[in-house]
Amino acid sequence: MKIGIMGGTFNPIHTGHLVCAEEALNQYGLEQVIFMPTGRHPWSKPAAAEVGAGFRFQMTEIATRDNPRFVVSRY
Repeated sequence: MKIGIMGGTFNPIHTGHLVCAEEALNQYGLEQVIFMPTGRHPWSKPAAAEVGAGFRFQMTEIATRDNPRFVVSRY
């Protein structure tokens, strides 16, 4: 199975993320793209506007639910 992994903070996830994942599916013949939200961006300082990891995971699940080839991982 050919799988792509898309990691990021997804703070927030947006159409650009979904378009990139869809393009990867098509260009590389992937069967699935796994979205992996990070707990916190490793190079940024915590900001008051930063959304918590759990909420960003939920946003990513909601944003990807219409495409059966998109999966969200808690890993």
